[in-house]
Amino acid sequence: TNHLPLFYPLNCESSANDAACRLLGYSREELEALAIYDIDCDLTETTWPKLRERMKEISAVTVEARALAKDGRIIPIEIDVRHIQYRGLEHFIGFIHDKTEHKRVEEKLLLTQFAVDHAADSVFRSDSDGRICYVNDAACRALGYSREELESMTVPDINCDVTKAKWPAIWGRLKERVAETFESRERTKDGRIFPVEVSLNFMSYAGKEHSFAFVRDLTDHKCAEAKLQDSLDQLRALAARLQSIREEERKDMAREIHDQLGQALTAIKMDVCSLAREWPDGCIKPLPRIESILSLVGEMIGNVRRISTELRPGILDDLGLAAAIESSAEKFQTRTGIACEVHAPEGATPGRSPIDDCHIPYLSGDLDECGSPCGRHARGRQAG
Repeated sequence: TNHLPLFYPLNCESSANDAACRLLGYSREELEALAIYDIDCDLTETTWPKLRERMKEISAVTVEARALAKDGRIIPIEIDVRHIQYRGLEHFIGFIHDKTEHKRVEEKLLLTQFAVDHAADSVFRSDSDGRICYVNDAACRALGYSREELESMTVPDINCDVTKAKWPAIWGRLKERVAETFESRERTKDGRIFPVEVSLNFMSYAGKEHSFAFVRDLTDHKCAEAKLQDSLDQLRALAARLQSIREEERKDMAREIHDQLGQALTAIKMDVCSLAREWPDGCIKPLPRIESILSLVGEMIGNVRRISTELRPGILDDLGLAAAIESSAEKFQTRTGIACEVHAPEGATPGRSPIDDCHIPYLSGDLDECGSPCGRHARGRQAG
């Protein structure tokens, strides 16, 4: 048992039970030869008489003390002392309760409370009606209220996204889910609103329902997020600008190849044909060479048109993306014999395409690249 009687009569030898001997590590003879101030760390030989007289006046008292064991250990105890008279003698009967485990649990609770009170994030405890029952130091600093002020308020008083009308539904959802995390906004005493992340936990203890909210200020996070998004937007704008410049260069190059080189080749072809017609009578015409030249020039004209189209299909500028896709599909169908069905986006006309102009040429090229393996390896009869 942890109820350990120690008997200290005023006019005779003291006595103790087995439990007291086990707790303090003495034999019964050793313990009964000691005075109470020999085992009580908070008493001395000079203070004991005064305390003894006071206890005689009040008859009964319960105090916490520290007992000194034989091996030097200090044991936290609670002493329930009674002053009685028995057979003409006055006695003090002390019932000692070993508080070691109680103190250990109490120390752990105090440490936990200290940690919560001084946590970096705000901590709130509220009841089923939304009344705030507890806040830590961080919550007071973040919102600008004293602890007494906050513990007299409700959740809707400080949270911009929670109203009294919404609270029952929020509480019901929390009971069902037990825990949830979401972003919200809180309002300080001076009216400033700042973003927060709230981790809510539902708990039932001693027949009462509670919610614990761990709240983290997201102001710095949101600022960093906004700066990052701004940087990404600038990078996208730069990439789009570079792509636009590149496409303008491709368009100019395609036009120049088509206009300059194509016209020159056409002129050469016309001159060769004219030369063949105007060949002097009586002279043998080098028909094989002329035909070879015309064939080579014709092939070069075809290559010029192909390169110009790959750089920038003229149909894109003249008729828009839909017409370019249909043209590519028709060429693919003619080349492979696979029937094609085109579903073009609405409004895909020059200047009205839902796709950025700088992306259109690449989309058209991708379509051709997708069709090539389909024609080589697929055995389908229809593509769409």
